[in-house]
Amino acid sequence: MIELQSLTERILLSALREQDAADAAEHKRADAQFLADVGLELHASLDEESTYAAIANLTLPRRAAWCIVDVVEPEGVIKRVAVIHPDPLKHAAALALVDHWTPAFDDLIGVPALGDGRSTVALADRRAIATAAERSPDTGRVVEWLGAGPVLVVPLLSEDGLLGAITFVGSHHDSPFTEEEIAHSEAMAARCAQALAGARRFATVHETSLIAEASRADAEVAREVAESANNAKDGAIAMVSHELRSPLGAIANNIHILQLEVYGPVTTLQRAVLDRIATSHAHVMALVDQLLDLQRIAVGKMHFEMAPVSVVSAIVDAADMATWHFTRANVQLELGVDETLGELHTDRRKFTQIILNLLANAAKFTPTGGRVLLSAERLDAAIRVRVSDTGIGIAVDNHEAVFEPFVQVRDAAHQHSGGAGLGLAISRQFARGLGGDLTVESAPGKGSTFTLAIPDTRPEAVADGTSL
Repeated sequence: MIELQSLTERILLSALREQDAADAAEHKRADAQFLADVGLELHASLDEESTYAAIANLTLPRRAAWCIVDVVEPEGVIKRVAVIHPDPLKHAAALALVDHWTPAFDDLIGVPALGDGRSTVALADRRAIATAAERSPDTGRVVEWLGAGPVLVVPLLSEDGLLGAITFVGSHHDSPFTEEEIAHSEAMAARCAQALAGARRFATVHETSLIAEASRADAEVAREVAESANNAKDGAIAMVSHELRSPLGAIANNIHILQLEVYGPVTTLQRAVLDRIATSHAHVMALVDQLLDLQRIAVGKMHFEMAPVSVVSAIVDAADMATWHFTRANVQLELGVDETLGELHTDRRKFTQIILNLLANAAKFTPTGGRVLLSAERLDAAIRVRVSDTGIGIAVDNHEAVFEPFVQVRDAAHQHSGGAGLGLAISRQFARGLGGDLTVESAPGKGSTFTLAIPDTRPEAVADGTSL
Protein backbone atom coordinates (compact mmCIF):
# COMPACT_ATOMS: atom_id res chain seq x y z
CA MET A 1 0.00 0.00 0.00
CA ILE A 2 2.83 2.35 0.89
CA GLU A 3 4.58 1.55 -2.35
CA LEU A 4 1.43 2.37 -4.35
CA GLN A 5 1.08 5.73 -2.56
CA SER A 6 4.72 6.56 -3.24
CA LEU A 7 4.32 5.67 -6.89
CA THR A 8 1.23 7.87 -7.16
CA GLU A 9 3.07 10.85 -5.59
CA ARG A 10 5.97 10.43 -8.01
CA ILE A 11 3.58 10.35 -10.95
CA LEU A 12 1.82 13.51 -9.68
CA LEU A 13 5.11 15.34 -9.13
CA SER A 14 6.27 14.38 -12.59
CA ALA A 15 3.03 15.63 -14.07
CA LEU A 16 3.33 18.93 -12.20
CA ARG A 17 6.89 19.38 -13.40
CA GLU A 18 5.82 18.71 -16.97
CA GLN A 19 3.00 21.22 -16.59
CA ASP A 20 5.38 23.80 -15.18
CA ALA A 21 7.77 23.17 -18.06
CA ALA A 22 4.92 23.45 -20.54
CA ASP A 23 3.73 26.69 -18.90
CA ALA A 24 7.24 28.11 -18.98
CA ALA A 25 7.63 27.19 -22.63
CA GLU A 26 4.27 28.76 -23.42
CA HIS A 27 5.27 31.93 -21.55
CA LYS A 28 8.51 32.15 -23.51
CA ARG A 29 6.66 31.56 -26.76
CA ALA A 30 4.09 34.20 -25.85
CA ASP A 31 6.85 36.64 -24.86
CA ALA A 32 8.68 36.05 -28.13
CA GLN A 33 5.47 36.50 -30.10
CA PHE A 34 4.67 39.69 -28.15
CA LEU A 35 8.10 41.19 -28.90
CA ALA A 36 7.78 40.26 -32.57
CA ASP A 37 4.35 41.90 -32.73
CA VAL A 38 5.70 44.97 -30.95
CA GLY A 39 8.45 45.32 -33.57
CA LEU A 40 5.96 45.09 -36.43
CA GLU A 41 3.52 47.58 -34.91
CA LEU A 42 6.14 50.14 -33.98
CA HIS A 43 7.88 50.08 -37.39
CA ALA A 44 4.64 50.39 -39.36
CA SER A 45 5.24 54.16 -39.72
CA LEU A 46 8.25 56.48 -39.83
CA ASP A 47 6.22 59.38 -38.48
CA GLU A 48 7.18 60.29 -34.90
CA GLU A 49 3.62 61.00 -33.71
CA SER A 50 2.40 57.78 -35.31
CA THR A 51 5.14 55.93 -33.46
CA TYR A 52 3.93 57.48 -30.18
CA ALA A 53 0.41 56.31 -31.00
CA ALA A 54 1.65 52.81 -31.80
CA ILE A 55 3.40 52.64 -28.42
CA ALA A 56 0.22 53.80 -26.65
CA ASN A 57 -1.81 51.10 -28.43
CA LEU A 58 0.45 48.21 -27.47
CA THR A 59 -1.40 45.34 -25.84
CA LEU A 60 0.66 44.04 -22.94
CA PRO A 61 0.44 40.37 -21.92
CA ARG A 62 -2.27 39.91 -19.29
CA ARG A 63 0.24 38.79 -16.69
CA ALA A 64 2.58 41.76 -17.31
CA ALA A 65 2.94 44.90 -15.22
CA TRP A 66 1.44 48.12 -16.48
CA CYS A 67 3.80 50.79 -17.76
CA ILE A 68 4.38 54.50 -18.37
CA VAL A 69 6.27 55.67 -21.47
CA ASP A 70 8.13 59.00 -21.38
CA VAL A 71 10.32 60.43 -24.15
CA VAL A 72 12.92 63.19 -24.15
CA GLU A 73 12.12 65.64 -26.95
CA PRO A 74 15.03 66.98 -29.06
CA GLU A 75 14.87 70.27 -27.13
CA GLY A 76 15.24 68.39 -23.81
CA VAL A 77 11.62 68.46 -22.58
CA ILE A 78 10.21 65.24 -21.10
CA LYS A 79 6.93 64.22 -22.74
CA ARG A 80 4.54 61.49 -21.52
CA VAL A 81 3.32 59.62 -24.62
CA ALA A 82 1.57 56.56 -23.16
CA VAL A 83 0.23 54.83 -20.03
CA ILE A 84 -0.58 51.18 -20.87
CA HIS A 85 -2.34 48.57 -18.72
CA PRO A 86 -2.69 44.88 -19.67
CA ASP A 87 -6.19 44.66 -18.15
CA PRO A 88 -8.73 45.81 -20.79
CA LEU A 89 -10.98 47.11 -18.01
CA LYS A 90 -8.24 49.41 -16.74
CA HIS A 91 -6.55 50.30 -20.06
CA ALA A 92 -8.92 53.18 -20.93
CA ALA A 93 -8.39 54.79 -17.52
CA ALA A 94 -4.63 54.38 -17.96
CA LEU A 95 -4.68 56.05 -21.39
CA ALA A 96 -6.66 58.98 -19.98
CA LEU A 97 -3.81 59.75 -17.56
CA VAL A 98 -1.59 60.92 -20.45
CA ASP A 99 -3.54 64.17 -20.86
CA HIS A 100 -3.13 65.44 -17.29
CA TRP A 101 -0.27 63.50 -15.66
CA THR A 102 2.67 65.64 -16.68
CA PRO A 103 6.20 64.33 -15.98
CA ALA A 104 8.52 66.48 -13.91
CA PHE A 105 12.31 66.60 -13.64
CA ASP A 106 12.16 65.77 -9.91
CA ASP A 107 9.93 62.68 -10.30
CA LEU A 108 11.00 59.44 -8.64
CA ILE A 109 10.07 57.50 -11.78
CA GLY A 110 10.84 57.72 -15.49
CA VAL A 111 13.82 59.59 -16.92
CA PRO A 112 14.76 61.40 -13.67
CA ALA A 113 15.04 58.03 -11.86
CA LEU A 114 17.87 57.03 -14.22
CA GLY A 115 20.05 59.90 -13.03
CA ASP A 116 23.27 60.17 -15.02
CA GLY A 117 23.28 56.43 -15.70
CA ARG A 118 21.96 54.54 -18.68
CA SER A 119 21.09 51.25 -16.97
CA THR A 120 17.80 49.73 -15.82
CA VAL A 121 16.83 50.81 -12.29
CA ALA A 122 14.70 48.70 -9.93
CA LEU A 123 13.25 50.97 -7.24
CA ALA A 124 13.06 49.50 -3.77
CA ASP A 125 10.59 52.16 -2.62
CA ARG A 126 7.13 50.82 -3.45
CA ARG A 127 5.71 54.28 -2.79
CA ALA A 128 7.67 55.81 -5.71
CA ILE A 129 4.80 55.54 -8.19
CA ALA A 130 2.24 56.80 -5.71
CA THR A 131 4.49 59.73 -4.75
CA ALA A 132 4.88 60.71 -8.41
CA ALA A 133 1.10 60.63 -8.84
CA GLU A 134 0.28 62.63 -5.71
CA ARG A 135 0.83 65.96 -7.52
CA SER A 136 -2.78 65.55 -8.67
CA PRO A 137 -5.37 63.98 -6.31
CA ASP A 138 -7.37 62.51 -9.18
CA THR A 139 -4.23 60.97 -10.71
CA GLY A 140 -3.25 59.48 -7.38
CA ARG A 141 -6.58 57.69 -7.00
CA VAL A 142 -6.42 56.26 -10.54
CA VAL A 143 -2.83 55.07 -10.06
CA GLU A 144 -3.83 53.40 -6.78
CA TRP A 145 -6.63 51.57 -8.64
CA LEU A 146 -4.26 50.53 -11.45
CA GLY A 147 -1.92 49.01 -8.90
CA ALA A 148 1.05 50.68 -7.21
CA GLY A 149 3.64 48.01 -6.51
CA PRO A 150 7.31 47.49 -7.34
CA VAL A 151 8.78 49.82 -9.99
CA LEU A 152 11.27 49.07 -12.77
CA VAL A 153 12.64 51.94 -14.92
CA VAL A 154 14.13 50.88 -18.27
CA PRO A 155 15.94 53.46 -20.45
CA LEU A 156 15.10 53.97 -24.14
CA LEU A 157 18.58 53.99 -25.64
CA SER A 158 19.83 54.43 -29.20
CA GLU A 159 22.99 55.55 -30.99
CA ASP A 160 21.70 59.10 -30.52
CA GLY A 161 21.69 58.72 -26.71
CA LEU A 162 18.87 58.60 -24.18
CA LEU A 163 15.50 58.94 -25.89
CA GLY A 164 13.32 58.38 -22.81
CA ALA A 165 12.30 55.68 -20.34
CA ILE A 166 9.58 53.09 -19.73
CA THR A 167 8.47 52.73 -16.11
CA PHE A 168 7.00 49.27 -15.40
CA VAL A 169 4.74 49.06 -12.33
CA GLY A 170 3.71 45.83 -10.64
CA SER A 171 0.50 45.31 -8.67
CA HIS A 172 0.24 45.72 -4.89
CA HIS A 173 0.98 42.10 -4.11
CA ASP A 174 3.77 41.60 -6.72
CA SER A 175 7.19 40.59 -5.60
CA PRO A 176 10.23 42.42 -7.08
CA PHE A 177 10.81 41.93 -10.80
CA THR A 178 12.64 38.74 -11.72
CA GLU A 179 15.63 38.60 -14.03
CA GLU A 180 13.44 37.12 -16.74
CA GLU A 181 10.90 39.93 -16.38
CA ILE A 182 13.66 42.53 -16.46
CA ALA A 183 15.11 40.98 -19.63
CA HIS A 184 11.65 40.96 -21.23
CA SER A 185 11.07 44.62 -20.26
CA GLU A 186 14.46 45.65 -21.66
CA ALA A 187 13.72 43.82 -24.93
CA MET A 188 10.42 45.71 -25.26
CA ALA A 189 12.15 49.02 -24.48
CA ALA A 190 14.85 48.31 -27.06
CA ARG A 191 12.24 47.89 -29.78
CA CYS A 192 10.50 51.10 -28.76
CA ALA A 193 13.82 52.98 -28.79
CA GLN A 194 14.72 51.59 -32.22
CA ALA A 195 11.39 52.65 -33.71
CA LEU A 196 11.56 56.10 -32.11
CA ALA A 197 15.16 56.71 -33.27
CA GLY A 198 14.21 55.66 -36.81
CA ALA A 199 11.22 58.02 -36.84
CA ARG A 200 13.35 60.93 -35.62
CA ARG A 201 16.07 60.29 -38.18
CA PHE A 202 13.44 60.13 -40.90
CA ALA A 203 11.97 63.41 -39.67
CA THR A 204 15.42 65.03 -39.76
CA VAL A 205 16.15 63.73 -43.25
CA HIS A 206 12.68 64.74 -44.44
CA GLU A 207 13.05 68.22 -42.97
CA THR A 208 16.50 68.58 -44.52
CA SER A 209 15.07 67.45 -47.85
CA LEU A 210 12.26 69.99 -47.60
CA ILE A 211 14.72 72.77 -46.74
CA ALA A 212 16.96 71.76 -49.64
CA GLU A 213 13.99 71.66 -51.99
CA ALA A 214 12.83 75.06 -50.76
CA SER A 215 16.35 76.42 -51.23
CA ARG A 216 16.48 75.03 -54.76
CA ALA A 217 13.10 76.56 -55.49
CA ASP A 218 14.22 79.93 -54.06
CA ALA A 219 17.43 79.75 -56.08
CA GLU A 220 15.47 78.99 -59.24
CA VAL A 221 13.12 81.91 -58.61
CA ALA A 222 16.09 84.17 -57.91
CA ARG A 223 17.79 82.95 -61.09
CA GLU A 224 14.67 83.61 -63.14
CA VAL A 225 14.26 87.06 -61.60
CA ALA A 226 17.92 87.87 -62.24
CA GLU A 227 17.70 86.53 -65.78
CA SER A 228 14.57 88.58 -66.41
CA ALA A 229 16.22 91.66 -64.97
CA ASN A 230 19.33 91.09 -67.09
CA ASN A 231 17.24 90.60 -70.20
CA ALA A 232 15.32 93.78 -69.45
CA LYS A 233 18.57 95.62 -68.79
CA ASP A 234 20.19 94.34 -71.97
CA GLY A 235 17.08 95.21 -73.94
CA ALA A 236 17.00 98.70 -72.47
CA ILE A 237 20.70 99.21 -73.19
CA ALA A 238 20.29 98.08 -76.77
CA MET A 239 17.21 100.26 -77.33
CA VAL A 240 18.73 103.37 -75.75
CA SER A 241 22.02 102.90 -77.58
CA HIS A 242 20.39 102.48 -80.97
CA GLU A 243 18.05 105.40 -80.33
CA LEU A 244 21.03 107.60 -79.47
CA ARG A 245 23.07 106.79 -82.53
CA SER A 246 20.75 108.62 -84.98
CA PRO A 247 20.68 112.01 -83.22
CA LEU A 248 24.38 111.71 -82.39
CA GLY A 249 25.11 111.10 -86.05
CA ALA A 250 23.14 114.23 -86.96
CA ILE A 251 25.08 116.25 -84.39
CA ALA A 252 28.39 115.02 -85.81
CA ASN A 253 27.35 116.00 -89.34
CA ASN A 254 26.29 119.49 -88.25
CA ILE A 255 29.50 120.02 -86.30
CA HIS A 256 31.50 119.07 -89.38
CA ILE A 257 29.43 121.41 -91.57
CA LEU A 258 30.01 124.33 -89.19
CA GLN A 259 33.73 123.57 -89.01
CA LEU A 260 33.86 123.68 -92.84
CA GLU A 261 32.25 127.17 -92.68
CA VAL A 262 29.48 126.13 -95.09
CA TYR A 263 27.11 128.67 -93.47
CA GLY A 264 29.68 131.43 -93.11
CA PRO A 265 32.96 132.21 -91.40
CA VAL A 266 33.73 130.76 -87.95
CA THR A 267 35.65 132.85 -85.45
CA THR A 268 38.53 131.47 -83.40
CA LEU A 269 36.35 131.42 -80.27
CA GLN A 270 33.52 129.68 -82.13
CA ARG A 271 35.94 127.07 -83.52
CA ALA A 272 37.21 126.36 -80.00
CA VAL A 273 33.61 125.83 -78.85
CA LEU A 274 32.95 123.53 -81.81
CA ASP A 275 36.09 121.55 -80.96
CA ARG A 276 34.84 121.05 -77.38
CA ILE A 277 31.43 119.98 -78.70
CA ALA A 278 33.13 117.55 -81.08
CA THR A 279 35.20 116.13 -78.21
CA SER A 280 32.10 115.66 -76.05
CA HIS A 281 30.30 114.10 -79.00
CA ALA A 282 33.15 111.63 -79.51
CA HIS A 283 33.03 110.74 -75.82
CA VAL A 284 29.28 110.06 -75.92
CA MET A 285 29.62 108.05 -79.14
CA ALA A 286 32.36 105.95 -77.54
CA LEU A 287 30.07 105.30 -74.56
CA VAL A 288 27.20 104.27 -76.84
CA ASP A 289 29.54 101.92 -78.72
CA GLN A 290 30.68 100.40 -75.40
CA LEU A 291 27.08 99.85 -74.31
CA LEU A 292 26.32 98.13 -77.60
CA ASP A 293 29.43 95.96 -77.28
CA LEU A 294 28.44 95.04 -73.72
CA GLN A 295 24.96 94.06 -74.89
CA ARG A 296 26.35 91.93 -77.72
CA ILE A 297 28.70 90.17 -75.31
CA ALA A 298 25.84 89.50 -72.88
CA VAL A 299 23.70 87.82 -75.54
CA GLY A 300 26.62 85.98 -77.14
CA LYS A 301 26.42 87.84 -80.46
CA MET A 302 29.86 89.43 -80.49
CA HIS A 303 31.44 88.83 -83.91
CA PHE A 304 35.20 88.68 -84.46
CA GLU A 305 36.69 89.43 -87.88
CA MET A 306 40.03 87.64 -87.90
CA ALA A 307 42.71 88.70 -90.35
CA PRO A 308 46.48 89.41 -90.49
CA VAL A 309 47.13 92.65 -88.58
CA SER A 310 50.31 94.74 -88.35
CA VAL A 311 50.94 94.87 -84.60
CA VAL A 312 52.96 98.09 -84.67
CA SER A 313 50.42 99.85 -86.91
CA ALA A 314 47.53 98.90 -84.63
CA ILE A 315 49.42 100.04 -81.51
CA VAL A 316 50.42 103.36 -83.09
CA ASP A 317 46.81 103.97 -84.16
CA ALA A 318 45.60 103.34 -80.59
CA ALA A 319 48.28 105.70 -79.22
CA ASP A 320 47.29 108.44 -81.70
CA MET A 321 43.61 108.13 -80.77
CA ALA A 322 44.53 108.33 -77.06
CA THR A 323 46.63 111.47 -77.44
CA TRP A 324 43.88 113.84 -76.37
CA HIS A 325 43.36 111.87 -73.13
CA PHE A 326 47.00 112.45 -72.19
CA THR A 327 47.00 116.08 -73.31
CA ARG A 328 43.95 116.83 -71.19
CA ALA A 329 45.38 114.98 -68.15
CA ASN A 330 48.89 116.44 -68.60
CA VAL A 331 50.37 112.94 -68.46
CA GLN A 332 53.33 111.80 -70.58
CA LEU A 333 52.89 108.78 -72.89
CA GLU A 334 56.00 106.80 -73.86
CA LEU A 335 56.17 104.03 -76.47
CA GLY A 336 58.52 101.06 -76.17
CA VAL A 337 57.47 98.92 -79.12
CA ASP A 338 59.71 96.58 -81.11
CA GLU A 339 59.39 97.60 -84.76
CA THR A 340 59.94 93.98 -85.87
CA LEU A 341 56.84 92.53 -84.18
CA GLY A 342 55.35 91.70 -87.56
CA GLU A 343 51.79 90.53 -87.98
CA LEU A 344 49.19 88.98 -85.69
CA HIS A 345 46.15 87.01 -86.81
CA THR A 346 43.40 88.82 -84.89
CA ASP A 347 40.49 91.28 -85.09
CA ARG A 348 42.15 94.64 -85.74
CA ARG A 349 39.30 96.84 -84.46
CA LYS A 350 38.99 94.98 -81.18
CA PHE A 351 42.75 94.63 -80.70
CA THR A 352 43.14 98.37 -81.20
CA GLN A 353 40.13 99.16 -79.00
CA ILE A 354 41.60 97.15 -76.09
CA ILE A 355 44.85 99.12 -76.22
CA LEU A 356 42.97 102.42 -76.55
CA ASN A 357 40.83 101.56 -73.50
CA LEU A 358 43.93 100.68 -71.47
CA LEU A 359 45.63 103.94 -72.41
CA ALA A 360 42.53 106.02 -71.64
CA ASN A 361 42.20 104.27 -68.28
CA ALA A 362 45.87 104.90 -67.45
CA ALA A 363 45.61 108.60 -68.34
CA LYS A 364 42.46 108.91 -66.24
CA PHE A 365 43.99 107.53 -63.03
CA THR A 366 47.52 108.90 -63.31
CA PRO A 367 48.18 112.19 -61.45
CA THR A 368 49.20 115.29 -63.39
CA GLY A 369 52.85 115.08 -64.44
CA GLY A 370 52.80 111.29 -64.30
CA ARG A 371 54.05 108.85 -66.93
CA VAL A 372 52.52 105.94 -68.86
CA LEU A 373 54.63 103.40 -70.75
CA LEU A 374 53.15 101.39 -73.65
CA SER A 375 55.33 98.42 -74.58
CA ALA A 376 54.90 95.32 -76.74
CA GLU A 377 56.87 92.17 -77.44
CA ARG A 378 56.51 88.82 -79.14
CA LEU A 379 56.88 85.95 -76.69
CA ASP A 380 56.47 82.40 -77.92
CA ALA A 381 53.37 82.27 -80.14
CA ALA A 382 51.79 85.39 -78.66
CA ILE A 383 51.94 89.14 -78.57
CA ARG A 384 52.15 90.76 -75.14
CA VAL A 385 51.17 94.41 -74.80
CA ARG A 386 51.77 96.14 -71.47
CA VAL A 387 50.44 99.49 -70.28
CA SER A 388 52.23 100.61 -67.10
CA ASP A 389 51.41 103.83 -65.26
CA THR A 390 52.55 105.76 -62.21
CA GLY A 391 48.98 106.21 -61.06
CA ILE A 392 47.06 105.64 -57.85
CA GLY A 393 47.22 101.84 -58.06
CA ILE A 394 44.64 99.19 -57.19
CA ALA A 395 44.34 97.12 -54.02
CA VAL A 396 44.81 93.36 -54.51
CA ASP A 397 41.22 92.72 -53.37
CA ASN A 398 39.98 94.81 -56.30
CA HIS A 399 42.10 93.28 -59.07
CA GLU A 400 39.17 91.26 -60.41
CA ALA A 401 36.51 93.84 -59.54
CA VAL A 402 37.94 96.38 -62.02
CA PHE A 403 37.00 94.01 -64.85
CA GLU A 404 33.32 94.00 -63.86
CA PRO A 405 30.91 96.23 -65.83
CA PHE A 406 30.09 99.64 -64.32
CA VAL A 407 32.83 99.31 -61.66
CA GLN A 408 35.49 101.93 -61.02
CA VAL A 409 38.05 101.81 -58.22
CA ARG A 410 39.18 105.29 -57.32
CA ASP A 411 40.19 107.35 -54.30
CA ALA A 412 38.87 110.68 -53.06
CA ALA A 413 41.51 112.59 -55.02
CA HIS A 414 40.22 111.22 -58.32
CA GLN A 415 36.47 111.57 -58.03
CA HIS A 416 36.51 113.81 -61.11
CA SER A 417 37.52 110.91 -63.37
CA GLY A 418 34.70 110.30 -65.81
CA GLY A 419 33.55 107.19 -67.58
CA ALA A 420 30.95 104.50 -66.98
CA GLY A 421 33.35 101.77 -65.89
CA LEU A 422 32.88 99.72 -69.07
CA GLY A 423 36.28 99.97 -70.77
CA LEU A 424 38.14 97.31 -68.79
CA ALA A 425 35.17 94.94 -68.69
CA ILE A 426 34.74 95.08 -72.46
CA SER A 427 38.50 94.88 -73.04
CA ARG A 428 38.81 91.64 -71.05
CA GLN A 429 35.85 90.12 -72.92
CA PHE A 430 37.43 91.15 -76.23
CA ALA A 431 40.78 89.64 -75.16
CA ARG A 432 39.20 86.34 -74.17
CA GLY A 433 37.12 86.31 -77.34
CA LEU A 434 40.40 86.57 -79.27
CA GLY A 435 41.75 83.57 -77.35
CA GLY A 436 43.89 85.55 -74.93
CA ASP A 437 43.43 87.37 -71.64
CA LEU A 438 43.82 90.71 -69.89
CA THR A 439 45.32 90.83 -66.39
CA VAL A 440 46.55 93.44 -63.93
CA GLU A 441 49.41 93.81 -61.47
CA SER A 442 49.03 96.69 -59.05
CA ALA A 443 49.27 97.97 -55.50
CA PRO A 444 47.98 101.20 -53.92
CA GLY A 445 50.38 104.08 -54.56
CA LYS A 446 52.62 102.00 -56.85
CA GLY A 447 50.84 102.33 -60.16
CA SER A 448 49.37 99.57 -62.31
CA THR A 449 50.47 97.35 -65.17
CA PHE A 450 47.82 95.87 -67.43
CA THR A 451 49.03 93.01 -69.64
CA LEU A 452 47.24 91.98 -72.82
CA ALA A 453 48.27 88.58 -74.19
CA ILE A 454 46.87 87.56 -77.58
CA PRO A 455 47.91 84.29 -79.27
CA ASP A 456 49.08 84.39 -82.85
CA THR A 457 47.24 81.57 -84.62
CA ARG A 458 49.16 81.84 -87.88
CA PRO A 459 50.78 78.46 -88.71
CA GLU A 460 54.28 79.91 -88.82
CA ALA A 461 53.79 81.61 -85.44
CA VAL A 462 52.45 78.47 -83.76
CA ALA A 463 55.44 76.52 -85.06
CA ASP A 464 57.78 78.84 -83.15
CA GLY A 465 56.05 78.47 -79.76
CA THR A 466 52.69 77.60 -78.24
CA SER A 467 52.37 79.07 -74.75
CA LEU A 468 51.00 82.35 -73.56
